[in-house]
Amino acid sequence: SYNYWWVTSVAMGLMVGILTRHWFFNPDLYGRQQESRKPMPDRHRQWAYSLPYFNHRMRNLSGKYRWCMIDNEPDWADFHPIGYRPNRKAIHRRPWMWCFTVPRYAIEDPLYTSVTHENMNRIYEEIGYSKKPYYLQSEEDEA
Repeated sequence: SYNYWWVTSVAMGLMVGILTRHWFFNPDLYGRQQESRKPMPDRHRQWAYSLPYFNHRMRNLSGKYRWCMIDNEPDWADFHPIGYRPNRKAIHRRPWMWCFTVPRYAIEDPLYTSVTHENMNRIYEEIGYSKKPYYLQSEEDEA
């Protein structure tokens, strides 16, 4: 009967993991009283942010077009310093069907290089607002 104990333990562990995932990341579940009376525009905003939770293929397809959708620092999540995942790269063109507010190619956008995450960090470091991350510091920066 020990094999039934193991099966039950694994099933309970999976149940706790799945329910915890839904509780924390599914926007249709509300644990607080104030969230049960949210106006509809806020719910639409929540549902829009939850699309990658429900559809991983959509996340992978839309992630390369961040430069078209995000005005300030669209590449903030592209570089991974520890290397758990490959560094991401934006696609060179805009989406073909619905996004006409940006130039056709990223290289044609005159403000793209000035609003990148790398450029903003450089500006903040020059004015003394922030320091370089520890993995980019040299011996001269530490002094």
